[in-house]
Amino acid sequence: MESVTDDMDTLPGAVYSRVPDGAKPAVKHGYHILSPTASWTYLKRRERTRTAFAEEFFGQERYDRLWEEFFEESDIVDIVMAGLEEVGDEKVVFDTHRGVAAHVYALIRTWEPDHVVSTGVYSGVGTASMLLALAANDHGTLHTVDASLTRDAAALRRRTNGGLDRATMLEYVERGRPSCSEHRSHVLPEGKEPGWIVPEELHDRWDSRLGRPRDVLPTLYAELPEIDIFYHDSEYSTSGMLFEFELAWEWLAPGGMMISPHVDRNDAFETFVEEREATHGLLEFDYLATSEYDVPCSCGYVRKPAGGVE
Repeated sequence: MESVTDDMDTLPGAVYSRVPDGAKPAVKHGYHILSPTASWTYLKRRERTRTAFAEEFFGQERYDRLWEEFFEESDIVDIVMAGLEEVGDEKVVFDTHRGVAAHVYALIRTWEPDHVVSTGVYSGVGTASMLLALAANDHGTLHTVDASLTRDAAALRRRTNGGLDRATMLEYVERGRPSCSEHRSHVLPEGKEPGWIVPEELHDRWDSRLGRPRDVLPTLYAELPEIDIFYHDSEYSTSGMLFEFELAWEWLAPGGMMISPHVDRNDAFETFVEEREATHGLLEFDYLATSEYDVPCSCGYVRKPAGGVE
């Protein structure tokens, strides 16, 4: 999951490896000034965003406790490390930012929702994070919908001489681009199914469905009384986002929350929240240090009024 430390991966490894261990923290700190996409301004904005989110929903003390619980007491680190070990050099398991995953975990632990719906599973780090929270609560179900590239992966690689060009990728992959967290995170390792990283012991609270959200979500919602949290991480076209937002809003319980990473990509989220008198803001803000993206990566949230008024 993307972090300040991960930014250093963009520096020449041979140079950074020669830096004495005692000096590495200072080098990492200074990198926010040296790199335009990992700037000091972005770092401070992320800190302000996290503080505001903590105060709005938890209080700083509980926020800090849940952050510690997620990274130090849940199994998320072991799950990620086991996945990395399994795929070796491919290293394509990071499909969500660590801050987003921690914040969603904290919300689930605090609200103890009955039903969480998420679109876009990929390898399943974000999915595992939500399931860990549900397991800790001993309550609730996560319903996921995913259309990641799986069935025709080998054939597509052969047709593109061992690689997938952008046009082919966009045709077969819902999200169309990797997470900011790591290149190729939207492409599953060959032979893997969506959520392959999720350990078997977390499956009992997981309702996993394959297919395009446009096709699957209407049927899924018809089976549920209402939903408490909706997490969008699938198709990032304006029309795709607005479709999922509008549909989820109809089923969202009063006081429920809708979350969407990558809201900087287009104006879908801005358009949606402007039409509703509802509390909204940033759940997380990430600066980027790759050439893959040229804008920051903001995760937005909007909360349905407790009275159910749109």
